[in-house]
Amino acid sequence: MEPTLLPEQALAFYRCPTDYPELRNPRRALRGDAAPILHLALGAEPTSVGAPAGVAEPQEWLTAARFFIEQVLLAPGADYYRVNGLPRGASESDIRDNHRLLMRLLHPDRSNLDETWQAAAAARANQAYATLRDPLTRAAYDQEIALERLARTQQEATHLRTKATRSAAPAGFEQVSRQGDTPLRRRMWRFMPHLVIGAVLGVAVSWVGWLWMERERAAVLAGFDAGASLSAPAPAAAPAPRPVPEPVAPLPAVAQAQPVPAEPAANAAPTPQPLPLPAPVTPAAEPAPPVKAPEPQPVKISEPVPPPKAAPKPEPQPVPKV
Repeated sequence: MEPTLLPEQALAFYRCPTDYPELRNPRRALRGDAAPILHLALGAEPTSVGAPAGVAEPQEWLTAARFFIEQVLLAPGADYYRVNGLPRGASESDIRDNHRLLMRLLHPDRSNLDETWQAAAAARANQAYATLRDPLTRAAYDQEIALERLARTQQEATHLRTKATRSAAPAGFEQVSRQGDTPLRRRMWRFMPHLVIGAVLGVAVSWVGWLWMERERAAVLAGFDAGASLSAPAPAAAPAPRPVPEPVAPLPAVAQAQPVPAEPAANAAPTPQPLPLPAPVTPAAEPAPPVKAPEPQPVKISEPVPPPKAAPKPEPQPVPKV
């Protein structure tokens, strides 16, 4: 006969859960059958399942039993034996009876638990019962649990051996090895290469950025200088001196001889008049190239020229008679 978990254990766990680390570990196997706690959670009298009288009120017994089922049997990560409230190696009849009690508790019409939690817990209970009631699937599951327990045992043994080695070391060696050994210092030494590489990259990026900014600043200053030289107004050209006209002396009036018309002869024959010749046709002349106006040259003011001397008057010639 399997040992049973007493209702007072559920009450003690409800009052102080931290005092029972083996019950809070979901991978640990239970040490007895939780059928009395399941009956108590369904509303049975505390004294009918072996609970001592006068220790707690019936409502506290009920709350403690349901808290034990929620936090121990149906804890996240619990194995299938723990879900059914049984130790490993339980009989098929015990598995069947505990599964019936658990499904009665998780039925939505018989309890006022959260519907979402009830559905998830019922699915886990059905999966656990389907695995444990079949001998083949139960044997495979037991082997899986055994391998997991073996790995956990080896890990615990390694931890204990390391701890024993450290405790057996000389006091001086322990002080030297543990001097200044803090989690922050270990973390700092672990990430020291990353910090060094990050610092070097930061300096390189800063240097490249500084060079780029200096080049941009030089380009901007050069642009400002070029713009200033282009936008500066050109100096106004000095106005060209206006030409001063040279005073011209008045020309003397020259007396011209008036021709004397000849008298026509009485018996003279009329002079034949020449026939008019046709005007020669000249080809159209090409347009002359534009003539550039000569630039005005400064006129030098010279001394006044004396007026020319008057020419002698011509003597009249006698007209011959015909």
